[in-house]
Amino acid sequence: MPTIWCAKSDEHVGKSKVGQKPTFPKGKRRINHELAMFLTNQDGKYFQQDDFLCTICFETVKQNLAMNLPLITSSAMDIDDRKPERAAATTALLNISALTNIEMSFSDCEDVAPDNCEEEIMALELQLSRQKSLELLNNILSLVGLSSIRDIRNKIIVSKQVDLALSIIRQTAEQICDSTNQDIITDESDITINEAKQIVNNFKLLVETSDYNEQIRLLTLVPSTWGRTKITNIFHCSQHQARYSIYLRDADQILSLPVDLRGNIPFNPDVEKEIFDFYHRDDISRASPNKKDVLKNHNNPKLIRYMLMSIMEAYQQFVQENALMKVGKSKFASLKAKWIKTSTPHEICTCQYHQNPALLLDAFNKMNSSKLELTALINIVLCKTETSACYLQECSACSTILPSTFLFEQFKANSINEDSDITWITWERNEKRTELQRHTTSIAAFLEKLDALWSKFLVHHFYTIEQREYIKKIKNESSEKGTAIIQLDFAQNFTLVSQSSVQSSYWSQKQATLFTVHIKMGSGHRNLVFISDYMHHTTEFVYEAQKHIIEFLKKWYPNIKHVNYVSDGASAHFKNSKNMLNLTYHESDFGLKASWTFSSTSHGKGPVDGIGAAVKSRATRYLLSGTTHNAFLSPEEFFEYTKTANDHFVMKGDLEPNRPIETFYIKATDIQNVLKRTLERRWLEIDKKSWIEGIQNKHQFDPVGIGKIICRQTSSSQTYKIFDLYRQHSPN
Repeated sequence: MPTIWCAKSDEHVGKSKVGQKPTFPKGKRRINHELAMFLTNQDGKYFQQDDFLCTICFETVKQNLAMNLPLITSSAMDIDDRKPERAAATTALLNISALTNIEMSFSDCEDVAPDNCEEEIMALELQLSRQKSLELLNNILSLVGLSSIRDIRNKIIVSKQVDLALSIIRQTAEQICDSTNQDIITDESDITINEAKQIVNNFKLLVETSDYNEQIRLLTLVPSTWGRTKITNIFHCSQHQARYSIYLRDADQILSLPVDLRGNIPFNPDVEKEIFDFYHRDDISRASPNKKDVLKNHNNPKLIRYMLMSIMEAYQQFVQENALMKVGKSKFASLKAKWIKTSTPHEICTCQYHQNPALLLDAFNKMNSSKLELTALINIVLCKTETSACYLQECSACSTILPSTFLFEQFKANSINEDSDITWITWERNEKRTELQRHTTSIAAFLEKLDALWSKFLVHHFYTIEQREYIKKIKNESSEKGTAIIQLDFAQNFTLVSQSSVQSSYWSQKQATLFTVHIKMGSGHRNLVFISDYMHHTTEFVYEAQKHIIEFLKKWYPNIKHVNYVSDGASAHFKNSKNMLNLTYHESDFGLKASWTFSSTSHGKGPVDGIGAAVKSRATRYLLSGTTHNAFLSPEEFFEYTKTANDHFVMKGDLEPNRPIETFYIKATDIQNVLKRTLERRWLEIDKKSWIEGIQNKHQFDPVGIGKIICRQTSSSQTYKIFDLYRQHSPN
């Protein structure tokens, strides 16, 4: 049986319960409920019925209880007495008896209703607690030399007295702890303790919401006695911030901003944002149309973009455009996002006008062990201040200068004569096919080939620059109440593959047509994709898609006044006289004025390529991760899945707000009907002799009436021709 010790341990401090002869007394007398409550109120510790006390403690407690409560006699210690029904009532009665010394018994409440008795007891207990608290507070006030509080109803006076007492106690403690270094400050302000706490909490919130340097500046306001550890614990700042703020505070530099004297100044965030945007420009990088080129970044799909030039070329262009922004080469390269790739695993659809001179220049660099870029060669041949006349070979100063002159001097500097052999490759068209051809010729023949390509290359390069800048300009000037820029293109047809398909089905797989649209309006944009079972990428398909696009704009953006289409120069569906004739009917057919801007040949890649890649990538993952039952049996089923999966599937952007990819379906019968009822009749009214002459060399088309259209070589060109498709054209 375990030993029962005396429950009143405070009376036996220093005595032991272990060993052969323990000195701690054993509990021999059991206490009842009333005595347990008395001990709890007296000592501040919890006692309960049936606890045991030693004989000495029991007699002492019994005497104290008899002095405070005459009703409790030695008979009350009998363990067989009935326990009161209400513990709270008993406690209150004991307290009230001690306060008033009036004999009360539980029988006094027998004539009163139980509910009223309990409410009265609780009220008396609350009054007792207040009186005890007031007595304790007045004792403290008298110790610090302040007047007592008589009326507790005036809370303002009570609060002021308490704050004044706390201030006196605090100043006394500070004087005791460090009387030599601390100045005794008399607190005569009207700020209460709660108000002071609120000020401190608001200051902590201000520090938390400030930037890094501003936090250091604010931390100089903390008390001079606070060290680094206390500052970091209270304000949750770094060790460096706390250390720097103490340094400024001790140097009497209160509210001073930190200065980085190491020479490594933090990089300007505005310049960083400008470089980030620069990398995402369509003339610097292009969105990949490949459905596999989607980077998963924390469950956030990022479309892969490929650089159109080297990092060094991009850096040189950025420095030329932003001469006031200081950035080094390594920092510029490090700010390239990881979804922007510098090299492509298999790049297709490149520009032949740019590719062939670049291939010849690669052969030159290989033979001379140099790294001459194509843009650098342009700067060498043309005037320092380039104009349109320089590119069009109309400049009197540089029109006669050819790249062979400079390259031949480089060969001579490396002791290579013009009769030496050099191997080079170019893309050439043979028998209706474009193939890569390898040649081994003399240096003279090599230079002649480069000179022959140079003239067309310069003109094409000029068109590329002009159209790129113009498209960038109209996108910046677009708005929801003015002009909407609609960039559109056909994506590669989507093959309706299925998991676990049989071998013979590989040669007869169904496909669906994808037509992607990107609408730019000021700071916002919308992404659309049209799915169809009409497998011909023709002008009538474009016309039917235009109808749905304009309906979409009128529904969501009724204040749009004008639309400007942007596309590549594909002659099968975009850049042809039939489509331009439809453009002159645009206002009468759809109720909105329209223009059409074409990019230069093979330079029409843009955000529409990324839309097609995102849609096909998501659908392919769904098909290959499921069973054969998940297969799309028709373009309609592909459309239903795409609408569910992508209509609210937000492709997170970095430069603009996010938008879903909204999906539409165009039936082949609808396209065939509009072709027979409207377009064929319209196109038969014009003679082929009236078609736009040299349309492939023109990049801007603006209608001026039914059948009449203004054509420009570049969108910014001052000269133009007006073509009347029902008559002859007139120059201007």
